[in-house]
Order: sequence, then C-alpha cells, then structure tokens
Amino acid sequence: TMEVNVADNVLLQCKGKQNAPPIQKYMPMLQQFLTQQKFELKEHASHCGLIQDANGQYYSVNNLPDNLTINDFLNLSDCTGMTQLPKNLSVEGGFDLTGCTGLTQLGENLSVGDNLYLRGCSNLTQLSENLSVRGKLDLQNCTSLTQLAENPVVGGNIDLSSCHELEKLPENLSVNGYLSLRSCYALAQLPENLSTKGYLD
Repeated sequence: TMEVNVADNVLLQCKGKQNAPPIQKYMPMLQQFLTQQKFELKEHASHCGLIQDANGQYYSVNNLPDNLTINDFLNLSDCTGMTQLPKNLSVEGGFDLTGCTGLTQLGENLSVGDNLYLRGCSNLTQLSENLSVRGKLDLQNCTSLTQLAENPVVGGNIDLSSCHELEKLPENLSVNGYLSLRSCYALAQLPENLSTKGYLD
C-alpha cells in the first residue's frame, strides 16, 4: 500500500501486510518504480524499509549496495530486520542506528561525517576495520560488544557505558573527547597507551 501526495510528488508511506515494511522480494520492482517516478521519500526507513540518496535513487535497507554514499544525515534507527551494513559506506552527515537489534556487524571502511549512534544495538559484537567517525561514537547498551576494532578514528567522545561484554580496548586508543566505561563489567584493565582529551568515566 502506497500513499502519495501527487501535487508535491512525495511518497508519504509505503507498507506491506499488517503495516510492516514490504517484503524483500518485492523491493527491486518497488525501488525501480519509485525512482522512475522521482517521488521524494518522507517516511522513516523503519516503516517502509527504504532510503533515498541525493540523486533520488531508492535502496532497501536490508540490501544496501557496497560503495554507497549518502550526502546527508541517515536515520536507520529501529530497523530491526537489518543484520549488516555494506562495505565502504560513506555517510557525510550523522548516522543513527539506535535500536537496530538485528545488526551484528558494521561493514568495512564505514565513514561517518558527524556523530554515529549505535545505542541499543544489542547483537553487535565488534566494530568494523577502518571505522572513521568525525563526531562522537555512541555505543551505550551494546550488550554483546566484546571489542573495538584496532585504531578507530573518532573525532569526539566515545560512550561505551553498559557494554557488559566488552573485554578489552585497543592498545593505542586515543579519544579526542571523554571516554565513558560505566558498567563495563568484563573490562579487567585499561591499555597502557590509552589517552583521552576529556574525562575518563
């Protein structure tokens, strides 16, 4: 079911059965139609299962292509069916993945131009290699996270509070803001070369 504002050429909602996002097998046909019609997407990705890039191209959140670039803020919060991100994903604004409980891994070479929110991604076990975040990295309540990738590039704070399974930090971790380790019960010691420009909590 689709609801469209024809006058403004805006897609207001797109749903499958019982108000769930359309199932994956229909997505290619749906993406092609919406792209051809040049509808502007207004509905949240968790409701319709779709995102749209700056060129008007539609993508299924459960089948994002490698080397995708998003030129603005990307909100995929509460997309619980998404299990992983593609390789070489570049988001030039902030990136919100809060509550993506199905997410188990981030794609290699993820680049985020502002803050990255992964709060409550309870099945995420580790971060991707070559992760680059210009702003802060929020990993609160990532309760399955056991370790960070070596040498993540983070421009701001890192919040790891309530990451109960976190066992170790990278040896040369450098944090440009504060580092929060509240309720990280499995973390037995801090690396000798850890440095922070803000407070350590």
